[in-house]
Amino acid sequence: AYAPRGWDPSQGKLGFTFARLRTQDGEHVVTTKTPMATAMECIEHETTVGDREAMHGVLMSLGYVPSVRIAKTRRVGTAGQVSVCVDEVEKAGVFLELEILVDDDRDGRAAQDDLDAWARDLGVDLERTTDTYDILVRPSS
Repeated sequence: AYAPRGWDPSQGKLGFTFARLRTQDGEHVVTTKTPMATAMECIEHETTVGDREAMHGVLMSLGYVPSVRIAKTRRVGTAGQVSVCVDEVEKAGVFLELEILVDDDRDGRAAQDDLDAWARDLGVDLERTTDTYDILVRPSS
């Protein structure tokens, strides 16, 4: 994960754009995420890249710095329009991540509340978190 040079977690995420360079099954993907009303409601842009090291150089040249490494195993599925992921995140635990794509005119917090209600209807003991993986795996200072 990459953060803008000079960014500190104490500043929060709103008002900043972050980047991620992921490699999975030999494919490299770069993603930018710009949080909106909350850190979990983001405008995202994503594309595959052929050369991971070159993309790392591009991100560094644009003023990003590596901020944290996130290693996870993910199992994916769908339930209607809901993308369902079960993630085992090193140094953080197991998470159920739910995602839906929403139009610009839909309230993101209301969509998150709808997903929370959907998860609670599963009848499984869950604890909702609003922290993203990069915050959860970051060493405490």
